[in-house]
Amino acid sequence: MGRPLIYDILDRPASTCVIAICSATWLYIQQRNVGYSDVGLSYESVISQGQYWRFITSAFSHISFLHLVFNMSALWSLGVVESFNDYNLGTAYYIQYTTILVLLSGLMVLGMYHVLITRAKLEYYRRVTAVGYSCVVFGWMTILAVRQPSLKLNLFGLLSLPISLAPFESLIFTSIIVPQASFLGHLAGILVGYLIGWGVVQGMTIYWAATLTFWIALGFVWSLSRTTSFQLPYLEVDSVYIYKLVRSFSNFARKQLGVALSLVITFWDIMKLASTFFQKRCSIEISSHARIQTNTRAPRAELA
Repeated sequence: MGRPLIYDILDRPASTCVIAICSATWLYIQQRNVGYSDVGLSYESVISQGQYWRFITSAFSHISFLHLVFNMSALWSLGVVESFNDYNLGTAYYIQYTTILVLLSGLMVLGMYHVLITRAKLEYYRRVTAVGYSCVVFGWMTILAVRQPSLKLNLFGLLSLPISLAPFESLIFTSIIVPQASFLGHLAGILVGYLIGWGVVQGMTIYWAATLTFWIALGFVWSLSRTTSFQLPYLEVDSVYIYKLVRSFSNFARKQLGVALSLVITFWDIMKLASTFFQKRCSIEISSHARIQTNTRAPRAELA
């Protein structure tokens, strides 16, 4: 007789919460008939339109039930991180660096899109939309590959992979089997995972994780109210006041913290400046493109 599921849930509280959030988000999307282009992460929506809230909605949204099951199954297997308290991992570590993975993998995806658009002149990537939690899944797979190379990863109860090879094996496998899989999104998760596993990005504590989460939540509400018709009752967000808060806090961070963490904390400050810069560069090209194409094609979805 196997171990009761309740014990696994108690051993992996953070993973269980993420699975519950992603499942509830999928149900909400299905009931409200929300399209992937309404919640996904794309260069045009974030850089040109300032919809920074998509960093969060894209990570926790999934296009189909099968997409959700694949990502949540892999996430559940990787939740073993929460039980490794003896290896400086554990639930607290998992929560702290999941926040970093969500944020930095989204930024890295946009950075890759920007290079492809501006350097390689591939305008196609301006409207490619990434949706899904697998950026974070690939990130944790990579962290475990660095921190626990002898571990084996069980996927769906059918496939067992040496964790040291799992990130790039899974990257190639999913790209072949699932044509819509976001190669760049998965690659971004792997690269951020190596940055964390090798200690390039470090120094997170419960205090700083809570502080970062607060600023992400504040930026989420601010950008949502600023760029959509969605309004939260009894809550009014003054963008000028928030920007002043971010500036003052980022100045404090630069003096008190390391470079890597201060860059994370000043995320909204950087994105606001980048949005202003790129919006000026792209506005003429986008408007002329819209006039030429009378029938605009829907953005392509990539499963992240």
